Amino acid sequence: MSGTLYMQLFCVNISLHIGQIYHVACNDNFPSYDKAAVGLPRLFLKDGKNLNPAETAWVWTSMWGHKIALAASKDEITVEMCRGHTWCAMPGKIQQGRWCPECKRLHSGDSQRLSIQDMNKNWTVVYRYRNPGESAWKKKRLIICPISGPGAMGPLERERRKIAVLERAGVNSQETIQAQVDEHLSGYVTFQQQAGIWLKESQTRNRNPISEATASGYRSYLQHHLNPVLGELPLSAVDNNAMKGLVKKLRDKKLAPKTIIEIVKVAKLVVASLKANGEEVYKRAWNHDYMDLPIVDPEDQNSEAWTPEQMTVILDAAFETAVKKPKNVVYWLSLVVGGLGLRIGEALAIKVRDSVGCPHCKSLKPRKCQHGSAFSEDCRVLHVRQSVYGRKLKGPKTKNGIRDVDVPESLAAILRKYVAGKRPGTLLFKSRSGNPLQQRNINRDWLHPILENVGLRKAERWRDKNGRRRVRCLEGEGVAWHAMRRFRCTHLDTQLIPESLIKIWLGHGKKGVTEQSYIKVMGRMDTRKTCVENAGLGFSHVPHVPRIRLATAA
Repeated sequence: MSGTLYMQLFCVNISLHIGQIYHVACNDNFPSYDKAAVGLPRLFLKDGKNLNPAETAWVWTSMWGHKIALAASKDEITVEMCRGHTWCAMPGKIQQGRWCPECKRLHSGDSQRLSIQDMNKNWTVVYRYRNPGESAWKKKRLIICPISGPGAMGPLERERRKIAVLERAGVNSQETIQAQVDEHLSGYVTFQQQAGIWLKESQTRNRNPISEATASGYRSYLQHHLNPVLGELPLSAVDNNAMKGLVKKLRDKKLAPKTIIEIVKVAKLVVASLKANGEEVYKRAWNHDYMDLPIVDPEDQNSEAWTPEQMTVILDAAFETAVKKPKNVVYWLSLVVGGLGLRIGEALAIKVRDSVGCPHCKSLKPRKCQHGSAFSEDCRVLHVRQSVYGRKLKGPKTKNGIRDVDVPESLAAILRKYVAGKRPGTLLFKSRSGNPLQQRNINRDWLHPILENVGLRKAERWRDKNGRRRVRCLEGEGVAWHAMRRFRCTHLDTQLIPESLIKIWLGHGKKGVTEQSYIKVMGRMDTRKTCVENAGLGFSHVPHVPRIRLATAA
């Protein structure tokens, strides 16, 4: 094979200095790797020819170890090394180098060498390296000999001693380079790299793409728990032993057993997502006993649901707060979440009805409405179409979340007075800038003080950097709103409402009910209105709504 072949490797783990030669064989499927998936080599040959996969080649490395050149013969590459030149170089910029007339190839200038330096009365050599699975380069300094006195050496002796010192440290060992090259040619990819690919594909695939809410949860698991522990490991190294270390760290953080199981589940999905010809590259027989994975006891699960008495106490306290501070929307949110069984994100996404330009609002196909969640004109039906995630309005958690929820007349009468006078098309619960309210801010500023005052939560108080008073619940911080949703579910069940109708109102799946009964109940509006009136709210609400200054409540 004529000419010299240059191979540019990304994410390769090489720790050699210039001058070492190793004989390597090219894998049969070497040129067929998916470069986009695992960042494998791009080949450059001066005469435009490609490397025959069946042939072997000689490999040498530049000083920094992240540049590799392959040549057809040992003599050719030895001649190049003796000239003291290095091939052109930085990854991704190989075509931007200049042609060197001396070595007859692309050249980036004078090469950086492993020079001998004086440090603390000793001659030393510094080399760069990185461990397998790590992305960050490290530096290490080795002592060659004293500068003066016993053991001092001349320049030529120091050069020979430098090579010997590096070899003893394993920097130039043939086993090191061969293992690292083989690892990369076999499809080297880190857990963090594959996790990013998997998360993106999970949202864009045609079959069963995950929702934005699910992707947001997975992204949080990866950022806070998985990548700090497994991120820089090769995907091939993520096995039962690595998972055992992960579970131990998660237990040390005192996470709930169910949360630990969910995080481990995400790690399994990432490992299984790397496929070749439709089959998993790294098939694992996961051993939960060896990992010491916790077991979830349903009786120990935190599935708190407010009682009717507790709901009444919360509403009374929230109402009194709303009278004094009209911008405090906890009273109205509690009515909507506890009275209709909404998720808090769905409640925060409700808009003031605006049917202008939306023909589906008054048609027989309200599910096609795209302008957002809103109450009907008489507030007897809530069309749930969106939910709030962070600061953004997006689709509901699942497809079942797109639904129509029937509203009891007693609650509809209160909501009609609250909605009246608000600008159509705007959010019902919004910030000063018109953006969705954040659940974290509502809990901290409004809900937690109310729960503490009525004795349902213990809280700690402090002042922020601006001197404002802050309150945070010490236990059950994130379940208060969902406890209202569970209250509604429990109340409907005790009122003997059909299970299929409960699932429709709450946005649950069809599991446990027949498809036929689910569809029948969905279309019988008279039956649904009768059931919602018979069920009622289940708690006592304050009827003196005019006491609240509705005009300033927005």
